[in-house]
Amino acid sequence: MTDTVTRDQAEDAIRVLLRWAGDLPVVDAVLRSRLSPQVIEQAVAAVPDSWLNGQGAIASADEQRAAYVGYLTQRLEASQVFVEEALRARQSLL
Repeated sequence: MTDTVTRDQAEDAIRVLLRWAGDLPVVDAVLRSRLSPQVIEQAVAAVPDSWLNGQGAIASADEQRAAYVGYLTQRLEASQVFVEEALRARQSLL
């Protein structure tokens, strides 16, 4: 039941938030101009080793940082895909 409630709440939140999705292309362009791979690298470099070397760590702190930078940079480069999907969802739900 908890999974169903959580899923229903998430769907409700998406419907509410998608009402405001019309400006997503503009917001995406503005934020992409401010968030560069270098900014991502700086942010990830600021994460303390102790946060990355905790119990069960599967890689060194530097390896984990490199993985995070790669992942977040890929997401940044693909932001248009996320915007397009949000706009399609908005059209189908509203």
